[in-house]
Amino acid sequence: MKVFKLIFLLIITLSHFSQLTVAKRINNMKNGENLKILALGDSLTEGYFHGGALFHPYTETLSTLLKKSHINAQVVNEGISGEMASRTMVSRLQNILDVHNKEPFHWIILLAGTNDVLHNVSPDRTFHSLLNMYQLAYSHNASVLGVTIPQHYLSSHEKVYNAELSRRSVNMFLHMYHHECNNDKKNNNSVNGSLPSLSSYDTETTFNTHHPWPIPKSPSLFVLFDLDRAIPFEAKENMKPGYEFWDDNIHFSPLGYDHMGELIFKKLFPFIKYK
Repeated sequence: MKVFKLIFLLIITLSHFSQLTVAKRINNMKNGENLKILALGDSLTEGYFHGGALFHPYTETLSTLLKKSHINAQVVNEGISGEMASRTMVSRLQNILDVHNKEPFHWIILLAGTNDVLHNVSPDRTFHSLLNMYQLAYSHNASVLGVTIPQHYLSSHEKVYNAELSRRSVNMFLHMYHHECNNDKKNNNSVNGSLPSLSSYDTETTFNTHHPWPIPKSPSLFVLFDLDRAIPFEAKENMKPGYEFWDDNIHFSPLGYDHMGELIFKKLFPFIKYK
């Protein structure tokens, strides 16, 4: 009986300590200062569904959850349907950062690359366009929540086949970049084992990884959210639990965007730092 009482007291103590830790983190924020978050991307950020007739962005759920957690936050959604990372998004991010220069963003959530891989842009070009945007964020002392490119409809058609290869390739290198940023040298074997597999594809993909990758310096961070695995498309194909998260072969349903907002909140919350 005494053992059970001790365990119960330990659980209560740990729970109380956790609440104090959260409260301390929130109270470190300067009075009157908002946590400022930019959500940048394409239609998946804009919340596209129902053929583009309606929009339900994940940032609505993210904002609600931040408010419920007593975090004074401003979430700015800058999603544009059809935009490609390798064309206009880099310069658009620069313009957004310039406009908000006096009240800069603390975090930038970047979900991009779907339109690039669907338009046969090389994985190397897509990946390094993402890196260019990360560098822009770091230069403004912002942290980045990078998001892997989610799954979409798979087909035997050559163009779609190559797009899937490119998508997996970009995601693999995002995982490598994430671990490079966190300098995880000791667990190198486990890192490689967690990367998306390309073994089922015959086409070889090469990346120019010789030039230095932009590594964030304090106060900036890079955190990776693996949307690719979090909301798998196979659920829609096989009518398994999670199929309700999909609207079409590329975009999520309102339920899917809400779920995405919840997952991003859970990923982001432990890393939130207040300037």
